[in-house]
Amino acid sequence: MLATIAAAFLSVSTGSVTEQDDNRFVVDDALFTVLAENAEDSLTKIDIAKAQKINADFMADKQLDAMELGFLVEAATDVITPLRFSLAEEGGRNLMAYRPEKEVRRLFAAMLSDAYQQYWNDGYSAMLKHSLHSEHSDAQLTEFALPKIREVWDQSNVGNAYEPMRGMITKLSDRNKQLPASDQAAGRMMLHRWFVRADRYGQDDIPDFLYRWLKPKTDVVADK
Repeated sequence: MLATIAAAFLSVSTGSVTEQDDNRFVVDDALFTVLAENAEDSLTKIDIAKAQKINADFMADKQLDAMELGFLVEAATDVITPLRFSLAEEGGRNLMAYRPEKEVRRLFAAMLSDAYQQYWNDGYSAMLKHSLHSEHSDAQLTEFALPKIREVWDQSNVGNAYEPMRGMITKLSDRNKQLPASDQAAGRMMLHRWFVRADRYGQDDIPDFLYRWLKPKTDVVADK
């Protein structure tokens, strides 16, 4: 599927993603039409009906591309900032929407979670790329990983030498090693952030030595 959305706050080049972070999106005619329904002047509201239409459009090919994910991350985030939309094929047509209401954000968050699960199962490289898209993308992905890490930690204890947690970290580290060498440090930093988040969520109940080594040596500093 051709990208339904090209997020203008992302400038993508080979091997790198640069965040411009101005909350602008360039959209195609079909999506602009959906967003423009019942708009007052240039201000639109992304209600549940519009969100369901966007959901159907995005999922027509059974997957979300990087730009669609970028939109969903911004739309699912509860930070109160406006989202600005421009029509790709015509100049001078713009819309602005405030952050969607909770019900709409939940729908977009569910779409993200499904996509993240696919990444988790078989898409580590895409997961890292998404993490690097923006702070919001990284935060959403970290929150997705949190319950998975906590579930494994609940199965780990001194009696089993923390084997479930060790196994999870080793598996993720092995996937990271399959990345190009130039991307492995960023991947290890992503994993390290996940485990720091999971540790702090449980009031520092995960021993640091289990995951601290993930952080690239040149960046090892006190985490707490």
